[in-house]
Amino acid sequence: MRKFAARQPVLFSLLAIILPVAGMKAANPLLAGYFSELTARLLVEALFCIYVAALVTILGWWREIGLNGPRNWRGLAAFAPWLLLLLLVVAGRGVHLADSGRMLAFGALMLMVGFAEEVLMRGVVLQVLCPAGVMRAVLVSSLLFGAGHLLNLFAGHALEPTLIQFIYATFIGIGMAGPRLYAGTIVPAILLHALIDFSDDVARGFVLTAPKVMTLHAAAGAIVITGLYAVYGWWLTRRARVAGVA
Repeated sequence: MRKFAARQPVLFSLLAIILPVAGMKAANPLLAGYFSELTARLLVEALFCIYVAALVTILGWWREIGLNGPRNWRGLAAFAPWLLLLLLVVAGRGVHLADSGRMLAFGALMLMVGFAEEVLMRGVVLQVLCPAGVMRAVLVSSLLFGAGHLLNLFAGHALEPTLIQFIYATFIGIGMAGPRLYAGTIVPAILLHALIDFSDDVARGFVLTAPKVMTLHAAAGAIVITGLYAVYGWWLTRRARVAGVA
């Protein structure tokens, strides 16, 4: 598999993303017929985590993709600006709590989402693409991350909010790749991804259904804010490349 990844990095990345995501989209409604919507989502995400862990194990890339500690505390501090996004989400949209059992279930779900998406995208895919150039790898992996969200169209999501999600997910990919490469670890990215998604759950009242529409104000705000993080991530990536750590 490593030989295939080395020979056809883009094709390998596409297959590594599309096949499991398409499988998740297909499995979720099937499981929903036997379990509650939240339980079905937990089961699907657990399967996704198993897939990602198995892929990394087969490739033998646990340390190569950053599942280790940071090079130094300065590198770890590179993730600090992402903490501000947590405050912005909650401050801008408020806090809407649920019962403790549901909040714990969402916490577990978001932790699995953070692990699966970061390890796959800022881990495996970034590692596969880096031999062709670090800057190119960050851009292509982030575009693929954004494109993966377009599959939500097949789950019945509206076109406009899905396209907006593609844009800001791409920006988030760039913004998270920079600190991951600069620090030499992916662990903070996993935790921050989970916390950011959980803060969104807090703001929406712990519901699984995505908004059907997005106001112009909300769309512009999401694009501008994540765009600033993309600029930060791009700058950090360049610093990491110059320093020879990426």
